[in-house]
Amino acid sequence: AAYDIDRFYRCDLLILDDLGTEMQSPIINTALYTLINTRLMRGKKMIINTNLSEKTELPRRYSPQIVSRLRGEFLSLFFFGEDIRIKKNMW
Repeated sequence: AAYDIDRFYRCDLLILDDLGTEMQSPIINTALYTLINTRLMRGKKMIINTNLSEKTELPRRYSPQIVSRLRGEFLSLFFFGEDIRIKKNMW
């Protein structure tokens, strides 16, 4: 199991999809902080996407340390439009 977890730290590019949908617990928040911080310290690339708003929802859900890293170390790109899953069901 330790080898599997180490792969998240070592891979060249890590994509965290839909940040904010994971269960909340102190253990999960600690693991997320450690993952983000370790990868930043090692200069490893990450892509993180979320539906959480940067100003209100991220700070409510995550510690100041995680939010600081997300705001300070990542380029934020904002996408707006209709939900394609809802749009598909209309047809």
